[in-house]
Amino acid sequence: METTVQTKLFATKEDYLAYRAAFKEMARSKELTARDMMMHNILRGRAPEFGFTPITKQSRIDAGHQSRHIQVRWELWNDMRRAKDYKSEGFYPYVPVKLSKEIWDHVYAVLKN
Repeated sequence: METTVQTKLFATKEDYLAYRAAFKEMARSKELTARDMMMHNILRGRAPEFGFTPITKQSRIDAGHQSRHIQVRWELWNDMRRAKDYKSEGFYPYVPVKLSKEIWDHVYAVLKN
């Protein structure tokens, strides 16, 4: 799998460590979803679909099945688009800590491509 170069998204090291601690707590309590994993990939500078298994069985491809990451990416992008259009924080995807506007803009740009 291809990864991207890590850009500095978090303003301070403490912000980054707070995010990591909150994410680890969600993992320990088994509350993670596919959306959480995709957001984590983006915030860590990885490709959004990193860790998602693509569908390779030809009969499933012929039947029109898609990998889970395609639906999750669309859901995240749609939430981000609504948050931008309506200028409402209520539409942003759940993340265990408060993120800056620059980080949300970066996530939107990654999902848009």
